[in-house]
Amino acid sequence: MSVSRELIDELIKAKDDLVNFRNSINEKISYLVDVIESYGYDEKGNNIRSATNLTVKDVLDQSEAWKNFPQVATKEAQLMWLFENFFNKGIKLSEVQKHYDNLSSKKGRIDNVARRLKKEGRLVVVKYNRSNKMSFWGLPLWIKENKDFRLQHKPNENLLPLDIFDTKVVRK
Repeated sequence: MSVSRELIDELIKAKDDLVNFRNSINEKISYLVDVIESYGYDEKGNNIRSATNLTVKDVLDQSEAWKNFPQVATKEAQLMWLFENFFNKGIKLSEVQKHYDNLSSKKGRIDNVARRLKKEGRLVVVKYNRSNKMSFWGLPLWIKENKDFRLQHKPNENLLPLDIFDTKVVRK
């Protein structure tokens, strides 16, 4: 009986070591992707600085979102679902409200719920040029080094100011 317990303990330790190794590799891959993007290439090696008419497809189109949206969940859960499954870029809260109104049978403002989720650390806001009008919401994992959105999650350039002199990540 003691031999099998020792074997189980060794297997558990090996599993924990592999999980730690996987997490380490994931961090290194994320760092490498950030470096590649900073030089103007996407994850497939395409030069995105010289690309024209670059379009980004949403994770789900509107009909798929309608099928999968959690209608009976709380507003908190519904908002988190939108950020985790529908949005893939920083977005203004007014746009989040529009999508929420289109998908949810519950009507009402979402700004207080969004602010509560921000205070809990589940959402973040990136404010450009110290302007509330230039504030974009997203998930914390979309943020790079507490400065700005990662390139793949950055709002469309036509929504951002032409001259960005200040970027602030607001977490609470």
